[in-house]
Amino acid sequence: MPARNYGAITTPSQASVALGQAATMQADASQQHSQHSGDEPWRSKVLITGLRRSGKTSVQEVVFNSLPPKDSFFLEATSKVTKLDIDSMVALQLWDCPGSKEIEDLGVPLSYFQSIIFVLDIQDDYYSPIAHLVHLIATVAEVNPKVHLEVFVHKAEALSDEFKVEHFRHIQSRIIDELLDHPASSIMTNLPLNFYLTSVYDHTIYEAFSRVVQRLVPQLPTLENLLNTLVANSGIAKAFLFDVTCLLYVATDASPVDNASFELCCDYVQTLTSFSNLYKNLRLQPPASPISTDPAARPTQSPEPSSPSSPSNASEHHPTSGSTTAPRKPRPKAPRKQTQPQEEESPASSPSHSLISTSKAEGELAPSAGGANLRRNGSQKSKTGSNGSAASNGTGSKTLDRLLPLEAEPKRWASSSAKLTPESTLAYWQITDTLSLVCLIRSQTYEERRGLIEYNVTFFRGAVQKIVQLELAKRNR
Repeated sequence: MPARNYGAITTPSQASVALGQAATMQADASQQHSQHSGDEPWRSKVLITGLRRSGKTSVQEVVFNSLPPKDSFFLEATSKVTKLDIDSMVALQLWDCPGSKEIEDLGVPLSYFQSIIFVLDIQDDYYSPIAHLVHLIATVAEVNPKVHLEVFVHKAEALSDEFKVEHFRHIQSRIIDELLDHPASSIMTNLPLNFYLTSVYDHTIYEAFSRVVQRLVPQLPTLENLLNTLVANSGIAKAFLFDVTCLLYVATDASPVDNASFELCCDYVQTLTSFSNLYKNLRLQPPASPISTDPAARPTQSPEPSSPSSPSNASEHHPTSGSTTAPRKPRPKAPRKQTQPQEEESPASSPSHSLISTSKAEGELAPSAGGANLRRNGSQKSKTGSNGSAASNGTGSKTLDRLLPLEAEPKRWASSSAKLTPESTLAYWQITDTLSLVCLIRSQTYEERRGLIEYNVTFFRGAVQKIVQLELAKRNR
């Protein structure tokens, strides 16, 4: 059987020369990139590379742009490097590198990236991708030994469970053998290398990308400690902190992650998120006729009804046409009871299975200028007397400004629960605008200790919000 050539480097002397040339090219590219004006140093850079038609773009589009998996087959081949900014618990910038482009032609050094994802098609002949991956690892080991290397063995949906696991293990062992036999194996074997069996048609791609993002979150130990404390003191079986914008979990507790549990939590978050737009604009309306304290702005009260023989009263209560019908005696009107503004409904009286909070972020809570003008103009018309004094001097509008403030309402966070089986319950709590806590709890524990769980979640929410505020403050420096 003829020996296969898995890489361009075959001898130690050629390896040292090639690695020296690669380091020189990376240093030149670093000088060019330092002059780039649009750089955002607080973003973690992630490079997605691999051979042509391996599924790099489909992974990015399905996870971060909500592309239906069935439509990924019609994506065109990537011809140039594309960048995508992701604002999550950690700010990311994804670089989608076309398969026809060499790593040395990116224009930036490999030390510029904190993580590199190599996508390998499990349905294809994987000898050429393995050779390409080994060459990439050899270059990265010389320039950036602290980078996180991730290998996605992709498109596993076409194989049966038995065959895809067998192929995955064979590819993994083949890559490790090639790295051990490489002349520069002393530095290459120290790189952290992780393998994932992925597909866009199930939740494996979300779990793999979640692991990639977790390695880039600097606050991960703190978040895990908070989740462990919450689970231990609340009787929760499993807890995930999800980013609802891309269905990735940025942290979880110390217990092992079960694939079935992750799929249930991911589907639940996706269901709530898909219906959230129906409820995001719900807010309590202001009272129809607010009571003014300014005497000048109050509408003039009508005089007491006079006798039926009065001409003005007759013209007011019966037609002016030639009618012989005797005028009716006007009925005395009961004094109008002043209506007080309705108080805001307490969270306890809201539905227990709410999809999203009735209050959104401060910018969404404030009504638009057009809506405010419509409400003010309508109220002014109802308050203006026959002489139009309220509209002329502007007193009514000033009073309405005091009665209808445009400040945001207090924030109310969404929560929901669903009983999956008589023994298990799935619970959801909104933590921030983009983060949510999803937990699996025994149904008996959730019913008996729900007050304690809600109490603990409140403190957990406050701690996570402080972490997010510190992260945002660091980005704005």
